[in-house]
Amino acid sequence: DNVALQMASHHKHVIPVFLWSKKEQGSWGVRGCLEVVLKDALCNLDKKLKQYNLRLVCREGEDSSTMLRDICSECGAGAVYWNKEHTTESRIREEKYRNVLQEIYVQSIECQSSLLYDPSSPSLASGFNGGHWGTLMPFKRTCEKQLGMPRRPIPRAE
Repeated sequence: DNVALQMASHHKHVIPVFLWSKKEQGSWGVRGCLEVVLKDALCNLDKKLKQYNLRLVCREGEDSSTMLRDICSECGAGAVYWNKEHTTESRIREEKYRNVLQEIYVQSIECQSSLLYDPSSPSLASGFNGGHWGTLMPFKRTCEKQLGMPRRPIPRAE
């Protein structure tokens, strides 16, 4: 499921983009043989997008927020949709995206696609000041109680 792509598809024009900065990946980023897997996944995504007359635009550089600004300027984007990641590095990168997009008056829409629940969504009880939940079930029960059941997968397009 790619919620960002699904939501963006409601616009008349969509430009799928993949921005890559090894520098921004940090110590847990994609390295070595995982880069081969990533490249293969991007090729497969591009093939699927071509079925809908779309082309995946891939950019690589030092600063993905600069690349994002450039792409928005080149195509006159009015909105940018992206799927949130849940790493320290991605939080820093996504904050830069929000700032850049605000500076150039482009709407920023963050989507949740990779997890059943966004870890920052549930309200924490007083006295709980971070750390981890211990196991999955206390987190899952809290999310279900506060947020409801997770969304169903997007039906497969044929």
